[in-house]
Amino acid sequence: MTNLRKICYSIFISRKGGDTMNDILPEELQKMLDFFNAATEAVENELAAEFACPLCGGKAYASKASTNGHVHAYCSKCDANFME
Repeated sequence: MTNLRKICYSIFISRKGGDTMNDILPEELQKMLDFFNAATEAVENELAAEFACPLCGGKAYASKASTNGHVHAYCSKCDANFME
């Protein structure tokens, strides 16, 4: 399982109470990937950035750790979030 799929699985389990990766609907996975991709693009050349949430259009924030490059992001409107 790739790191991104592990992240999506962790988010899904904590929010939906699903049991396996197969419980994630393709539409839900696509939304998670869209948010992840927007966040990682926002901090590609910097350590912190504000970006438009691709899910709701709200203000989202991302930061990248200088030590290992892991990205964390959240949306202040729809509460989409992840921690790599």
